[in-house]
Amino acid sequence: MQPVKGLPVIRFNPHYIAELEGTKLEKLSPHERRRLEREIERLKIENEKLRKALLTVLSITSEATNFITEKEDLYY
Repeated sequence: MQPVKGLPVIRFNPHYIAELEGTKLEKLSPHERRRLEREIERLKIENEKLRKALLTVLSITSEATNFITEKEDLYY
């Protein structure tokens, strides 16, 4: 890592110092992190509901297809 140029003394980027110290600087505020975590949770719940709805549609479609096939077999 290079020191910041153009300053009267040698100064390093805070991210580089944190890396040397073994810490990690957070790019998100605690408020923003909580908001994103809530959004992720909401999307997981929505995803699960949509999966269940899709399984229901697929099940009904499968039953309808089987019913039509059985009726066609009776006529042919």
